[in-house]
Amino acid sequence: MNLSFLKLRVADDAWVLIDRTEPGASAEPDWSSIARELCHPARGAGAEGLVVVERLERGFSARTWTRAGLACPLYPVPVLCAARWLYDSGRAAGDGATIAGREGDREALVLDPRNFGVILGQAELEPGPGPVPVRLYSADLRVLMADGALPGRRKPEPGLVRAGIVSRQTVRVRRGGVDAMLAAGAVLAAAQAADYTDRDAAAVMPGGTLAVQLADDDHVFVGAEAAYSFRGEFWLAENDE
Repeated sequence: MNLSFLKLRVADDAWVLIDRTEPGASAEPDWSSIARELCHPARGAGAEGLVVVERLERGFSARTWTRAGLACPLYPVPVLCAARWLYDSGRAAGDGATIAGREGDREALVLDPRNFGVILGQAELEPGPGPVPVRLYSADLRVLMADGALPGRRKPEPGLVRAGIVSRQTVRVRRGGVDAMLAAGAVLAAAQAADYTDRDAAAVMPGGTLAVQLADDDHVFVGAEAAYSFRGEFWLAENDE
């Protein structure tokens, strides 16, 4: 059986999307195994993970797996990828799309036909020497900031985001495997707390630029384009269903 899929990305953070919204979908396959194969950089589509979008009685839900086949939270980037596809396919309309995940509902706001945004909530910071611990969107991150250039290229560390402060309106971000939108939001929260940036800034990453805003109530908002990469098919052997 062939499984059709789309690959979308925010900056260089790419996800593979599979549509399960149509009535009469086939039996539930082993999504963990499919995620490992389909997201593999050599024999698959090369992505951070897999997002499976399904229709609920009211609205839509999405489940996500990492490229290692592990179930994971519905991070902001797959929310944006799912929202872009739901709107472009005519399945959603209006100013926002609510997508149910394992941790609860996530909402993507429509900025224009190509750009969507997500409110990440309030950031909790512990300023001090070295990387700044930031808790945002139920994720624990650390932000290492430097003036101008990004801190030196090193092996990525789990949860560590590196930022170069270019100006009060622009930061360069190296996300190190962290969700691109979470990385951008955490950087602005840490940089603004240190008075390095304004409350609105552009987070520049390989593959794209994200708009980040710290609202008056200190909620972090990130807007970005979820861009299409390509469409393909994955062969699922009958005994793998």
